[in-house]
Amino acid sequence: MNEKWVSVRDACQALEISESTLYRRLESGKLEAKMEDGRRLIRLPRDSQVTDDVIRELRGDKDRLIAQVERLERELSQSRERQDTIILTLTQQVRVLKDRRPWWSRIFKKKREPV
Repeated sequence: MNEKWVSVRDACQALEISESTLYRRLESGKLEAKMEDGRRLIRLPRDSQVTDDVIRELRGDKDRLIAQVERLERELSQSRERQDTIILTLTQQVRVLKDRRPWWSRIFKKKREPV
């Protein structure tokens, strides 16, 4: 496909990207733009260049997402450990409180009836 100049909206549709992604690519030099009659035009690259750019971008996204998933899995595991510790502590406290006689029983030396 020959290179052609199109509007921002048409470039976004042709490349199947958002305007913010288009402007990021313009800032990084991956795409070229010019002003003509007060309109910004974007030069669409050849198909192979678009494909290579998309593949590189997707690989970077994949690596970033894998790292994010690993971090979230670690946080989830730590959270579960904290929950287990809290549950164990509360269970032990309940047992202690359950076995404890009321104050009046200790003063008047009454035995607790089995529950």
